[in-house]
This record gives sequence, structure tokens and C-alpha cells, in this order.
Amino acid sequence: MNEELKLWCTFLGLAVLSAIVRYRTFIGAVLDAVLGFTMGIVSFHLLSYWSLTDEVRCGFTGAIILFARPLYDTIERFITEKLTDTLTSMKGQK
Repeated sequence: MNEELKLWCTFLGLAVLSAIVRYRTFIGAVLDAVLGFTMGIVSFHLLSYWSLTDEVRCGFTGAIILFARPLYDTIERFITEKLTDTLTSMKGQK
């Protein structure tokens, strides 16, 4: 089997398992699994720009998949609160 397909299946399994542990409802688990899988694949390909071994990239990607929801919530809160306040204050200074 293709090596990248094996990695994708592993990331998908990890995303599904972490979503099942976190959420009791089906919809919440599916949304969290999709979010974790997407963030995992994107981070795995972004980490390929540095000269890291596949094991290190997989480790970082696994950690990102496990913490996908808290990471997403933190980024969303930063964008909605801090960035909006900063842009509004910059608009008022002009």
C-alpha cells in the first residue's frame, strides 16, 4: 500500500478515536473528527517544508490531531476578540 495512504488512514483513525473520547453525540464527534483530520493533514504537509524525519512529522501531527478542538477554539477566540479589538482601535486612530 502507498505510504501516504497508510499515514492518512492512521491520521483518520486517530481523529475518529479522539473525537469519540471527547464527544458523546454523533454530530459533535463527526465534526471533531473532520476538524482533527483536516488539521492533521494540513500540518503534516506544512511540516514537510522543514528537514524533519517522517517520525517527527507524524509525532507533531498526532499531537495536533489530539488537541485540534482546543487549538481551534483558541485561534477562533483570538480572531474574534483580540484581532477585532486591535482593528477597531486602529480604525479609531485614523
